[in-house]
Amino acid sequence: MVPETLTITPAKLDFGRVKSGHTTNAQIVTIANKKGKKGKNSLPVLIFAPTPPDMGFTISSDNCQSTLAVGNKCELGVTFTPASKGKKTSQIQINDNANRDPQTVDLNGTGTK
Repeated sequence: MVPETLTITPAKLDFGRVKSGHTTNAQIVTIANKKGKKGKNSLPVLIFAPTPPDMGFTISSDNCQSTLAVGNKCELGVTFTPASKGKKTSQIQINDNANRDPQTVDLNGTGTK
């Protein structure tokens, strides 16, 4: 039996250059429970807020439940609001009990004046 596989796309969001204090449009991260051969199980999904938290990245929308059924997907919307100029980096961590637990989404952006 091939286990279920949780896939996260994209693995990196780049918000580019954003004026300090301004908020970007949301970029979408898709989390999918891809069915393996004879896969039957739902996977628990635990999403952690961006860390470090003071970089200006926010999960602005989240339609994910605590479990994700085989063959289903959910989405996170992520925005960037830099408080100051300079390069900002953070990560969202997503835990489940699939093969590659935990997985991360890298977040990058640059605050400008």
